[in-house]
Amino acid sequence: MKALNNSFDQFIFIIIMATMFAACNKSPGSNSSSITQNDDSHFVSQGQNNEQRNSEVQVNQEPQENDPFLENVRTAINDHLWYNGVYSHFRAFENQLADVSVYLGTADSKNKIVLFEQPTADKNFLAMELSLTKKGYSNEIVNFKLDFDKEKLKSLIEKQQYQFSKSAQLKIDKASQPLFPAMNSERKKVVEKIEKSIMDELQDSSIFPNGTYKYYVRNYRENEIGTKVIIEGDRTWIINANVEDHLQAGLKGKIVETDRSEATLFQVSQYKKAAVATNEVRNSEKSSQNPKHGSEKDHETYTNKPFNFSLTIPASWKGKYEVVEKEEGVFFYFLPENKALEKAELFDIQVWGTEVEWNEWWDRGGKDIGVPFEKVGILNGQVFIQAGPTEAIYQGSPDAKKDGEEYDKLLKDIKTIAKSFRESKK
Repeated sequence: MKALNNSFDQFIFIIIMATMFAACNKSPGSNSSSITQNDDSHFVSQGQNNEQRNSEVQVNQEPQENDPFLENVRTAINDHLWYNGVYSHFRAFENQLADVSVYLGTADSKNKIVLFEQPTADKNFLAMELSLTKKGYSNEIVNFKLDFDKEKLKSLIEKQQYQFSKSAQLKIDKASQPLFPAMNSERKKVVEKIEKSIMDELQDSSIFPNGTYKYYVRNYRENEIGTKVIIEGDRTWIINANVEDHLQAGLKGKIVETDRSEATLFQVSQYKKAAVATNEVRNSEKSSQNPKHGSEKDHETYTNKPFNFSLTIPASWKGKYEVVEKEEGVFFYFLPENKALEKAELFDIQVWGTEVEWNEWWDRGGKDIGVPFEKVGILNGQVFIQAGPTEAIYQGSPDAKKDGEEYDKLLKDIKTIAKSFRESKK
């Protein structure tokens, strides 16, 4: 009986152990499946959270913080957005994270070009160039390149001896008013030199007739080599100024009257907000004080009625030239004393095309192409250019010696005449 009980106990023990073993090795049922799904679900969710966090870190981080050049790029873009508003090439990138490629000049120039991998609001691909100055890369954009084909744009950059340097992500913030350093003795000298240069230019009666003018000198940063000057009278002018150091400071380049487009008017208003110096000048006495330009009677005015513009012609030209008006513009010819010689062109003013066409051509490389003409102004949305002869006239002819010398004298006045281009008063 005891043996039987022991056998029974062993049998019960075996059954219990078998049951426990079966439970441990049982195929997953509804409960175990639920646990497995929960575990898997937790893993996927955690993976997504990690991915999301990584994405957020990637978006929020600013890789350019370790690259001073990219900070200059951000500053340059902010300035362009603030000065140009909705007319800026960068308006599509504001408050965005942009993928860019950086190219470094491999020739004499150490300038850098930044290519945006996404198109602009106008569906163009955009590249901007910054120059290397004595104080690092400037915040001024020295050149734009635009093309609807990104690969063509890359090819153009490489043909100009720029080599790919690296890729980066650029966080472009909402545009804000530019910040500038405090005034110091060096900056004060630069501004004073520019103001003196403005006063000298206002003495040019062929450009600035007697009257009252107000000028604004836009502020600048230490690593910038140029700024803008606004002169306002009965018309408005935007002029480039050199600010690299006080020895070289002053107005530079051609003085061209601005057009009255909305984009230009907005830009002018923004420049004025960022002015570091402004003053109002009455220059009614300038003619007698500046014999260089002579009196008001020392010139005559040519008015073109078809295109509604005028030019100031020196009195020394009287009787030595004739004007021929054509459909495409107006042409000035030298009249030699020797009647056996043919008249020779001095210069012409022609319609180049629309302002939109000019800007597109300029941005796509026109700025870098040597052309035998200059833009003199914009009237009614049309760009006017000044061009002239591209070869020597009367050279090598013994009979043309006297007339050739007189012709060369007149050629020296063309630059000043072109500066006087303006809309004629009706």
